[in-house]
Amino acid sequence: MERAYAESGIQTIVLRARNFIDPNRQACVMSAIYLCNIQRGKLTLPGLAETRQAMCYLSAWSRAAVALAQKRKGLPQFEDVPFAGHTLTTLTIKSEIERIQEREVKCVQFPWWVFKVTAPVCALVWELNEIRYLWSTDHVFSDLGSGRFQGHASG
Repeated sequence: MERAYAESGIQTIVLRARNFIDPNRQACVMSAIYLCNIQRGKLTLPGLAETRQAMCYLSAWSRAAVALAQKRKGLPQFEDVPFAGHTLTTLTIKSEIERIQEREVKCVQFPWWVFKVTAPVCALVWELNEIRYLWSTDHVFSDLGSGRFQGHASG
């Protein structure tokens, strides 16, 4: 797909990110999965506890997108920018929550079995089940080269 955009003649800027964090807890991965049971002292693991996940604040990513759009005339026809953000593991999140709350947090597995059962009748659940492996695959975005964007493509 990227090659098609690069060859299309239309200027394209791809600002890559993985999981968004919204401090207002508005349907982001951090709130919907990891912290969904935090009131009960439980942190939900969608994959392996030590898997590194690329995450970023939605507001920071939005500012970077605006900054790149404002610089578009000085960019090549196709620009692929990794938004470094933060690299976290569930263990890192757990440790930080325990430090802030000054109490132990228990880790529980995400109930993927529900997705297996409902996948045949819900296309979205089927698709989410198909990409489940991503939660056990390291994802780290490097900000190499984004220095030319003066810090707007990380954070």
